[in-house]
Amino acid sequence: MDFVSSQMSLVCELLSSSITRQIINIRLVESKERAEASERSTREFLAMINHELRTPLNGLLGSVELLADTGLSDGQKDLHHNLSQSGQLLRSIINDLLDFSKIDAGMLELIESDFTWKSLESTAKHF
Repeated sequence: MDFVSSQMSLVCELLSSSITRQIINIRLVESKERAEASERSTREFLAMINHELRTPLNGLLGSVELLADTGLSDGQKDLHHNLSQSGQLLRSIINDLLDFSKIDAGMLELIESDFTWKSLESTAKHF
């Protein structure tokens, strides 16, 4: 009788272990699916917000360029320069968001460009 009891106990432990592993696997699959859905939502949000921000910003920067062609006082020229630089910095941030979504999608292309310290120094002086 002890043999049968020990064998039944062993079978029960095996079944219990198997069921526990199956429950863990199901939870892992559900977690993975939630993570993938979250990533898709993030990509879609970044693409949408990028477009929604870029359109009015381009209108703003276009107006700033047109304003430069008018007769501005020295004080207005300083304000114009600050507005232009702030818009360019905001455009850079928006482009970084687009780059992030491209990185996430595996579609980022690097473009070589020159860096001038003088340009950075000039921008920092106005802020």
